[in-house]
Amino acid sequence: MKAEWAPENIEDLMCYWLVTYANAYKAPASIRRDEGMIRHQILPYFGRLKIEEIKTRDIELWLLELRDRLGLCEKICNDALGLFRKVFNDGIRWGYVKDNPVARVRKYSIREQKYQYWKSFEVVRFLEFFEKFDTKPRAFWPTVLALYTGMRRGELVALKWDRIDLDARLITVDRAYCRVLKADKSYTKSGKVRYVPISSKLIRYLRVIRSLTTADNKVLPQSPIDMLQKDFVKLAKMCSNPGIKFHDLRHTFASNFLAGGGKIYDLKKILGHSTIQVTERYVHMVPEELKGKTEVLGF
Repeated sequence: MKAEWAPENIEDLMCYWLVTYANAYKAPASIRRDEGMIRHQILPYFGRLKIEEIKTRDIELWLLELRDRLGLCEKICNDALGLFRKVFNDGIRWGYVKDNPVARVRKYSIREQKYQYWKSFEVVRFLEFFEKFDTKPRAFWPTVLALYTGMRRGELVALKWDRIDLDARLITVDRAYCRVLKADKSYTKSGKVRYVPISSKLIRYLRVIRSLTTADNKVLPQSPIDMLQKDFVKLAKMCSNPGIKFHDLRHTFASNFLAGGGKIYDLKKILGHSTIQVTERYVHMVPEELKGKTEVLGF
């Protein structure tokens, strides 16, 4: 009787995990990222090592090697470690692995990340600068939508008019563009549907965009996602604003929302964060938002 196949070394286990778990449960972009970490950060060190031979000390030395010799930041090191741990945990679940030596390795402490964003006066400067243009640059409209909604780039590119209700003043966010598949997918990064309120100022811009839209139902039919970052940098330079990334417009929305008196739990729902801890990072960007908050004490 032919023996059942089982992974013998780390490379076997990693490949099996990609085929059986990642392809079944992860998004294409996440799979591509995992494949990159496995290929560049795990297999060169452990690929031919037998599963039962790997020790916790080997993982700790590897993690140190990634950070100190290769110069990878702590977050990337932690991501690789987390992937390694996940593969071993699934290996135990499948009966191919008896013990998880990766589980005993501590992650690196992450220094608080400093986010870049435009302050309120910089947003106003951007809008006023391009107001005088009869024909707006193609990156202008995606930028405006990002500033007023905090939506991700892929969500904006996939946005259709049937998801915008001007009467109810709500945008339904339930799809996103996948750069790997080069097509829209019927779910967002979090996998959940969320609703973004439309402000009175955004309504004015949406009506202009509607008049420019072709027969296609897409809100932004002239916005190739691969060119958006490059085009956006040019717009920032034209109006003398700081050269931030397009994704930083999401941070711009969040920080200005809080600075303007918005509530953090409302921000969590609008941005679609999984936990309030993810949203709380924006409080550090606007410490003035905390001023006077202790006045609510009744003693």
